[in-house]
Amino acid sequence: GLYRPVWAEISLGNGEEIQALAFVSDRLHPHYEKDNLTATVASSIASARGDIGTNADYVWKLQATLGALGIRDDYVSELALALHESPCNNKLHQRGASL
Repeated sequence: GLYRPVWAEISLGNGEEIQALAFVSDRLHPHYEKDNLTATVASSIASARGDIGTNADYVWKLQATLGALGIRDDYVSELALALHESPCNNKLHQRGASL
C-alpha cells in the first residue's frame, strides 16, 4: 500500500512523449520514509520482503536491467552497492534464493 500506480507522461531521450506506468510513494502511508539518504533507505530495504521476494533482490534486478538498457541511475547504484556491502548480505541472498 505504500506505492500508488499512476499513469504519467514522460519524455524520452529523442523528445518523444509517451504514457508510462509509474509507482509513486504515498507520503501519508505509515511506512513512508522521509529520509532518502542511502544508508537509511538501504537499512529498510535490507529487511523488507514482499510476496514475490526481497526488496534487495528488486534493487539488484533493477540495477541490472537498467544497465542492460544502457541506463545509469546513480541512486539505484548506490543502494545496490550498500546492500552488497551490508552485513546481512548472505541472508538476503538466501531468502531471495527460496523464491
